[in-house]
Amino acid sequence: MRILITDMPAIMRSIIEDAIVAQPDMQLVVGCPPPIRHVDEPELPDVVIAGMENVEDLAVPEAMLACWPRSRIFMIAVSGRRAVMHELRPFRTELGELSPAALLAAIRSERHRSQSGQTAGDGGTEVSGR
Repeated sequence: MRILITDMPAIMRSIIEDAIVAQPDMQLVVGCPPPIRHVDEPELPDVVIAGMENVEDLAVPEAMLACWPRSRIFMIAVSGRRAVMHELRPFRTELGELSPAALLAAIRSERHRSQSGQTAGDGGTEVSGR
């Protein structure tokens, strides 16, 4: 598993690096890999760990997921007291036979779901490619 550590205070970075290098199934990525060109490029990180003042700020993990959509993004508060993980997950909903009216209803239900704050897990199937 390839792990990239970024934007981390030195002491916290050292603690995390020490924990990772002791694991035979984990490898630290040195530097910052280029943004995605092909999703399956071998040098892309599987995990990105970043330090942030406010782990509720979505701009940074959204930008990272745009660059590395198959990576899991761990945002760790620089205080070390809180962490949040972000990841994209393919989601599939079986619609069955589809008429034009059923298609329009499905489109409206997806818009309604996103506006109401429902998550992808509310009535569909998560598709795992990992």
